[in-house]
Amino acid sequence: MSTLVPFGTEQSWLAVRDRAQGVVLEALGLTGGRVTEVDAAVREALGNATAVLPPLPGVGGRWTLVLGQDVAHPSTARITTLSAMLGTGVQLFGRADDGSRHGLLVERGTVQREVDLARDDLPGVAADWSIDPTTLEGPAPGSALVVGPLRAEPPTPETEPELVVMPRGRGFWSRILGR
Repeated sequence: MSTLVPFGTEQSWLAVRDRAQGVVLEALGLTGGRVTEVDAAVREALGNATAVLPPLPGVGGRWTLVLGQDVAHPSTARITTLSAMLGTGVQLFGRADDGSRHGLLVERGTVQREVDLARDDLPGVAADWSIDPTTLEGPAPGSALVVGPLRAEPPTPETEPELVVMPRGRGFWSRILGR
């Protein structure tokens, strides 16, 4: 049985409200994952993996948590785009290389709050905004997914040559209007 384990003092994470793991993975452009127990995924996220936990109950809904070392570095533009694309709230709780912490609260593509956090403030802010991962325990409501590192920016054909880019064709209205 998959078990929830506390994290948050060493990891960075994203919290995505009311979206399933697969939807979050796809929106982040993460591929090549595997299913594993939640406690194992949290441990792997201390290395170079990214873990996506099953949706967990929290403030205002269920939160899919994405954690790992690379989660600390997505740009604000990437988080706001993710939030707008998914049409929901996305939060970033990041830990910089120098040990400093920050929180970013985005709702439907608009930054609501951005704060610098002391280590001791992090659990309280996370609990107020969504879910405090330092208190997780008990049986998990599903399995976790483990994937490779998260890029700071969305993949492009230049950074991922195998990325498929659809040619821009003439759409319905272009054919009708002759443009």
